Amino acid sequence: MVMHYPNRLKVSLRIMLVAALPLFLSACLVVAGCGGNEGPSDVESVVARAQDAGEAIDSYHMVLSMSFEGAEAGQVKTEELVIDIAGDNVSLKDTFYDPETGEGTVIQEAIRIGDKQWGKDLTGGGWVEEQATLDEETAISYTSHISDFVSNSVSAQMLEEEEMNGVTAVHLRFELSPENVSSLLTDIPRSNLESNAGGQVDIWVDATSYYPVKYEMVFRNVTLGSGYNDVDVRITIDITDINRLLKIRPPV
Repeated sequence: MVMHYPNRLKVSLRIMLVAALPLFLSACLVVAGCGGNEGPSDVESVVARAQDAGEAIDSYHMVLSMSFEGAEAGQVKTEELVIDIAGDNVSLKDTFYDPETGEGTVIQEAIRIGDKQWGKDLTGGGWVEEQATLDEETAISYTSHISDFVSNSVSAQMLEEEEMNGVTAVHLRFELSPENVSSLLTDIPRSNLESNAGGQVDIWVDATSYYPVKYEMVFRNVTLGSGYNDVDVRITIDITDINRLLKIRPPV
């Protein structure tokens, strides 16, 4: 069967991504490095320690992947966002994927160094100087949401430590009710979430530094429109090279 991927579906996915990203970037600071099974009160007790660790992050490499899965569509990767942060410097590359062919199309590529920013001309291939809009403080500002998964979940559990992205990491899991999902995704149209079946958030945090190394959220039974109803939306973020020397150079 040929799958059609109209622009309005792309818009729905972008809204979902933009709404969920602050929650992911904040959730990664909710936990600290301790193993075993714990309850929500233990999660609350480590929020302050984890937030302190998050405020010490100055540089990192982040890869965000988004996909959805449904009975008709199967499993479809829809987007990959790659971001490097190095102090005041930022680089970003955003790629959308055709579900029929798997072919990726870059929809944005930009570099900011200090007060200068360049964007890539996606038709001509060259770089042009543009208004500086990329902001390294944006990710940091998301930490103001770190309590969202504590107050908007039906259960929270500390799982066993695992090796993840090169470090020993604590695995934390939040279970979300349909009401939790609606409360967290306030920017998503209510019609997209009316039939949602809750969700799950998994977070891995370095057991020594408390820095986040991976987190993943699944929203179940979401309506995206354009014939894509009752699909599970999955967003995964891998974070590496935290506070390592990352060189972001001007493109010209």
